Formats: sequence, C-alpha cells, structure tokens
Amino acid sequence: MRRATAGFRRCDFHFHILRDSVYIGCWVFIQLGQGKIMNVSIHRRCLADFGYTRRIAVLFTLIPFVVLSPRLFAAGQILAWGSSQAPTNVPASASNSIALSAGYYLNGSAIALGADGTIVSWNSAGNVQVPAGLSNVMEVASGYYQGGLALTTNGTVVGWGSGNLTALRTFTNVVSVERDDLGSTLLLADGSVARITFSGATYPAGLTNMVALFPFNYGYIALRADGTFFVNNEGWLSVTPSNNVMGLAAGGYRAFQGLLLRRDRSLVGWGNPTSAPPAGTNFMDVAASMYGKFVLRTDGTVSGWSSAFSTDPTTNFPPGLTNITVIDAGEQHVLALKMNRRFSAVTLSAAVDTTHLVVSSKGSSQWFGQTNVAYDGVHAAQSGFIGNGTASSMRLWTIGPVAVSFRWRTSSETNHDFLSFSAGGVVLTNISGETGWQECSITTPPGNQLLQWTYSKDGAGSAGEDAAWVDQVVVAPMTPSIITQPASVHALGGSNVTFFVSATGPHLTYQWQKDGVGLLDMTNSSLTLTQLTRSDSGTYRVRVTNGFGAVISSNAVLKVHVPQRLSIASQPDGAMHVYSGDSDGGVLTSADVTDFRAYISSNLVEWTPVPEALILENGKLGLRDLSATNSAMRFYLILERW
Repeated sequence: MRRATAGFRRCDFHFHILRDSVYIGCWVFIQLGQGKIMNVSIHRRCLADFGYTRRIAVLFTLIPFVVLSPRLFAAGQILAWGSSQAPTNVPASASNSIALSAGYYLNGSAIALGADGTIVSWNSAGNVQVPAGLSNVMEVASGYYQGGLALTTNGTVVGWGSGNLTALRTFTNVVSVERDDLGSTLLLADGSVARITFSGATYPAGLTNMVALFPFNYGYIALRADGTFFVNNEGWLSVTPSNNVMGLAAGGYRAFQGLLLRRDRSLVGWGNPTSAPPAGTNFMDVAASMYGKFVLRTDGTVSGWSSAFSTDPTTNFPPGLTNITVIDAGEQHVLALKMNRRFSAVTLSAAVDTTHLVVSSKGSSQWFGQTNVAYDGVHAAQSGFIGNGTASSMRLWTIGPVAVSFRWRTSSETNHDFLSFSAGGVVLTNISGETGWQECSITTPPGNQLLQWTYSKDGAGSAGEDAAWVDQVVVAPMTPSIITQPASVHALGGSNVTFFVSATGPHLTYQWQKDGVGLLDMTNSSLTLTQLTRSDSGTYRVRVTNGFGAVISSNAVLKVHVPQRLSIASQPDGAMHVYSGDSDGGVLTSADVTDFRAYISSNLVEWTPVPEALILENGKLGLRDLSATNSAMRFYLILERW
C-alpha cells in the first residue's frame, strides 16, 4: 500500500496479541513535532480487514508496550544555543530534520534538511526564503549571510543568495558541497574539487584524492583519502598536519582555531583556546565557533570550552543534550541534531572492516557504525535515517580499476527504495526489498573515483526497516596483469616489426628490454623497430609497473634474416673459396653460423650439401670447395634456416 498524508509519516506497525496468539500487521500514521511522537492513530481499515475491530480495540489497551520500526525515529529535533542575534530560534518547521548546517555569521542563516528531502532556512529574524519547489535534497550547506547550497539526489547543486549561481548549475556528479564567504566548493565524483567564485570555476591543482569538505568563514579545507588535508590560501590554520584525520572543524577568523578528529577518535586542537582538548578516544564529531571548541562523544553527549568563557554565549549549554548525532557551529551559535538511536564507538571504516577512510557528509543524513545488524556478527555500517525523496550516502576514494567486494543488505520497499553502489558517479549495481545479506563482487572502471554506497527513497511509501547496511568491504588494488603477450617473429632485413603487449591495471608504465637490458626511451605498450638489420635479432620483453606492483612479459624472440651476397675466389690448388655476407653490409657472428647451410650444384637441378664446414672469417661465412677441379661448372647456394 502506498499512501501520502499531509502532516503525517506513514510507518509499518506490528504487534502480537499474546492471549490469542494472533499476529496482526497494519500501518499507522505518526505525527511528529519537536522530535517527539505527538499522536498515534490506527487506521480503521487495519482492524476491519481482519475482522477484529472490537477485540483489538480492547486488547490494545492491555498491551504494556509496542515495538516500533526503527524508522519511526527517522526525524530529529534541532537544539540551538548561543547569541540571540544568531539563528538560535529554530522554527517549528525544522522539527522533522535529518541533517543541518549552522552557517557562520551572527546575522547569517542556518539550514535544516527535512526527512522528506525539503529544506528550511532561518536567521534570528525568522524564516529565510529558499528556492520554491526545491526537493529531493540530500545535503545542505549554509554560507555567507542568507545564502546556501542544496545537493540533490541526482548530483546537481541548487544555490541561492549571493554567489555565482549560474556556474553552480553547470555541474553534475557532485558528491558533497561547501559554502563560505568567498565562494562555494564542490567535491566531484572522481575525488577532485571545483571552486566556484564570482570569477568562475577553477580546479585547484593537486586535489585529486579528496573525500570531504569543511568550511571556514573565508574558505575551505579538503580532507584527503590518506587522512591528510588541504587548506586553501585564505586559511590561517596553525595546526601541525596530521595523516590520520577523519573530521575537523575550523573556527575563529580564517580558521585561526579549531579541532581535528582523528581516526582513533582522539582530538588535536589548534589556536585559542590553547587549552588541550579532552583526552580519550570516545569522540564522534567536532565543531568550532569564533572562540569556542565543541565535541560530541560516542554516548551522544556534548561538551565544549572557550577562550572567552565568561562572555561566550555558545558555552551556555541547554538542557537535553543527549542522543545528539551531529553538531555544527557558527560565529556565536551552535546547532545539535537530537535523534533517538543507539550509539556506537565504531567508525565507518571499522564498521565495514577496511583500512580505507570512509566518510559520510556532515550536512547530510550520515551513515553510522553500529553493532545491532552485521554480517559478521560484530559491526556494520547503516544508512542514515531518511524519509521519502532523499538519500543517505557514504564513500571512499581509490584509483580504478579495482576489485571491490562487500556484503550488503536492504530492508526496504522492493523496486522503489534502493541501495546502490557507484564508482566515479556511475551506478554499477543496486538492490532493494528484503534481501538478507548478499555478497557483491565487482570491478570498477579505470581512473580516480569515489566509491559510494547510497540508500535512496522515491517519493512515496515505505516497507521493512527502511534502511540499508554494508559490511566487510575489500578494495583490492589491481597490480598489472598482462592479457596479451608479445609474440616472437622472423623478419627480413630492411623491414619493420612491432611488438605489442596488452595489460590491465591503473596507471601503467612500460619499459622494453632486449636481452635483459632496458632500451632507452622505449616506454610504450608497443615497441616498433624499423629498417631491421641482423644486429636487431635478440630476445625482447617488457616490464609493466604501477604503484601496486610489476610484471614482466614472456620473451619474444626476433630473428632477422638478411639476403646473402656471394663472392668467389680461385685458389692455386684449384679449389674454390666462396665467401657469403649480409647484403646490407651487416656482420655475422658465431651464433649465426649454425643457421646456414651451403649447397653445390653442377647443373642447377641437383644440389649437394658441401661436406666442408662453414667457417667465420671477418664477419662473413667462408667455405673451401676442394672438388671444384672435378667439374666444368660449379654453382653455390647459401641458405639460412627460419
């Protein structure tokens, strides 16, 4: 059944009538407000269809508890604190949220992403207008004053407020977004970055393996797949670069202070306040305001400290800071998203059993590590809570082609709500419905690429637990593999010959060798030799390498055969001395002698092998015909075996 009711969310609702051992399944509408269940009503058709209207109405009041589907808690409440001049006045329309972006400036705006893929923006004066009809949003970014960005489920970006909005509309295959005072930054599906300013789009050099973007007031920070990060030239970041970062927050003026969240869930701080961040490895998110630093622990609680503690309004923490899933901060305000879910200290990388850095965008409904549903019985990654018309995604970066294998599972509406796997923005496969755990093995295309797992929902309906899971991800770099070996060949002197090799693997380089010695500048997948002479004969092979390994091809033997030019000299004893040499002037070697045979004829019809052995004299073949005095005519034939 697929229905839509204004102001309500449809959810599956199952319960047991224990006394009669009768199982009833039906659906209910749950109206949500301020993150709490406000009203529950059972659709009367559920009761009438089973003929238990009166009995169930009575027995329902006797049941002490009802187990609800996890998706009943798919929407969260936004808590805000800080200056009253900042967007701390969260509107009621933002109560059904799955993600947020705090923005920065005191009089700027914040954005909430609703469970239905729509957005709400506000500042201290009230709601801020966003583009009419904007829907199917999966990530938001609030930036300069009243502006913002929305990443839609088809990989396009919608912007409003100030900025180069025309340039934004030209991009597709966008994976994540960032907005700041001076422009917007887009993370593309190959792991590169596009920077959009009033002067147009640029592609910063060297940013080829990025997985996440983080804003500060005048710029951005890009996180690399190896856990290091890039700070654009507007930042005054004073922290020592780290190679093990999975998240960060930059506050102050031009990122003058902030926090790094390392992959072991420990913290590194920089700038004021100079006091060391809390010790331990139980942190899951960080935020930074103008003067304050804030941490979200793996138990869903929040704490913070400031260099101006007595006057900083962001340290006036409100009650109810539990079950928090994400925090974000602006100049003088902090936002926190409160959801009813279990918390786990498992990072996404650990959850899917990989050493690759796996991330999920902060401005979206984030995937998370959990221990309740797992293929290996230990832990797995679960999609973020979403409603109809939006999506939740996680990703890692690699260089293709790679062999990828993983276990995945959905509990969703069949053929409507999908878990897809994509590489470089191209969907390679997907599943939907009640699948149970399945194994997926796939080879990705060549090139730099972000591998993404995305759970997405269409415009109506739900089924099952309305979620997706991924476990045991293995990304196997593809060392070079030779598909087609170079072939041996015989060739005539003066002709040309080309050896070919076909190999697979990313970023291949080639080095051809002759008789085990590298050939200068012979570094392509093919080797062409022109105007062959006998000296080109030999054993050829190629060494194929990339960053993951090397392989050497089989040997290809080249044998060059050159027509012979004969000369004859009579000897005083009557014998004939015959000399044979390459017609191109090339020099024969002792290794060549055994390939030649000499024949004698007196009539050009009958040929007799010369009994005397050929000898090598000054790079030519020589033979003595001692029987020449017995014949009126003598003809000589020198043949080279192929």
